[in-house]
Amino acid sequence: MNNDTLNAPPRAITEAMPEPAARSGETGEPSRSLLARIASLRLGAGDLNDAEFTQLLHRENLPAEAEFEFLSFGGEFVTFSVPKQDAQVWYPGTAWISPVKEEIAERLAAKYGLRLYEPINSVPVCLFPLKPGIAIHHHVELHFPQGPVIMAHPQYLKIRLQTFCGAGREFRSQVLKDLALLYDH
Repeated sequence: MNNDTLNAPPRAITEAMPEPAARSGETGEPSRSLLARIASLRLGAGDLNDAEFTQLLHRENLPAEAEFEFLSFGGEFVTFSVPKQDAQVWYPGTAWISPVKEEIAERLAAKYGLRLYEPINSVPVCLFPLKPGIAIHHHVELHFPQGPVIMAHPQYLKIRLQTFCGAGREFRSQVLKDLALLYDH
């Protein structure tokens, strides 16, 4: 085996990753993704604070994309609802993320030039000391050196909006479709 073979993503993951966004017929412009619409609205929203901008987006009746629906905007992050998840698929027998989810996250990190982290979920202080049988689970975070860009959890998905604007706009059209892989298995 050579290094190219070892570094090649598994066929199922590679085949599931969509091609770049299709172009719309007459204008030649890329089709607008949910993140692109939110970014465009944010640029035009003026001095709205995060709560006001969230209310504005709810009034826009944004469509779901790849089964992700807009929930809120805050602290530079867009939070999405995710399809119902089975905790046993994410955490089979342990507090750690399943090897399948971890492998998908590694492939996504490589594709977008990010680093994979698996920090623990925040735990309320009132739960300490932990009782036997209570596990503190982890979630997926994909980072640039400056900090988190994507936080994938079985109950929500958060994406730093400005990461996929400007120079990163070519990814904006398919990042949600790619992240749907984490929520399919």
